Amino acid sequence: MSAGLTLPFKISVLVFMHDAQGRQLLIQRTKAPNKGCWSPVGGKLEMATGESPFECAVREVGEETGATVVTTDLHLFGMISEKGYEGQSHWLMFLFDCRKPLTGLPRDHR
Repeated sequence: MSAGLTLPFKISVLVFMHDAQGRQLLIQRTKAPNKGCWSPVGGKLEMATGESPFECAVREVGEETGATVVTTDLHLFGMISEKGYEGQSHWLMFLFDCRKPLTGLPRDHR
């Protein structure tokens, strides 16, 4: 990667969800990046609307699992910065633990 190359910056969240037994929920990604891989619930911030990482995490949990959570159910425990990921963009990812346990498997989400 050239030092003068300007890449877009993307901000996303990952939400680690579990049930009362501590089993983690993973989803199989259907879109790039990492298509076909398993990951926690998550997605990109709607930066044009000024969405915060907490708001994005609440929205993504609802969209991807149908579960209802609020920001106080979420604990921000880390951040990852990836520079020049796959030569496509820079990423800043906010990592959340959802303290509200899942009560069952979410509906199929395609």
